[in-house]
Amino acid sequence: SKGEDPRTFVSSESGRGKLAANWFLSPAIPVMCAYKVVRLQFKVLGLQKKVEEWGQFYGMQVPLIQYHRKLFCWIDEWFRLDMKKIRDMEQKTRDITKQKLHQPT
Repeated sequence: SKGEDPRTFVSSESGRGKLAANWFLSPAIPVMCAYKVVRLQFKVLGLQKKVEEWGQFYGMQVPLIQYHRKLFCWIDEWFRLDMKKIRDMEQKTRDITKQKLHQPT
């Protein structure tokens, strides 16, 4: 959506922005690496490999890339947060998620 494109976004808080193509190849830019462990199992003979490959790409890789792009563009909302505020936000998110998981559908 508008304002969530790292190629056009410039942060007013950090001054970061307008990421060029292949920006991550520049050795002068500090880069943070985040690992995510995802497990997908689909145990059906003949379909397992194809479904797991599809799930890894469309169900996980693409949404994670889209989310990280948005997260970069939301930097002004979290750039100057201290650890207490971050922990409070995490707790609030856990509470909301837990509540949603336990609601009857």
